[in-house]
Amino acid sequence: MKNYQAIGIGLLLVSVLFSPTSQAVDKFGRFFTSPAQRQRLDELRNVEPEQRIQVEEEVLLVEE
Repeated sequence: MKNYQAIGIGLLLVSVLFSPTSQAVDKFGRFFTSPAQRQRLDELRNVEPEQRIQVEEEVLLVEE
């Protein structure tokens, strides 16, 4: 019985290691692949908003 469990675990490990998804991750690379894309993202992140909106908070009391 233990031999069957060992074989099953071994087959599971082999199938996970050689699955297409694990190989696809290596081919994908970084999310932003070029330095120019990363620089553009940093520039967009540092831009000030065009308009600031101030919202006043109003509290309503409900009597039962």
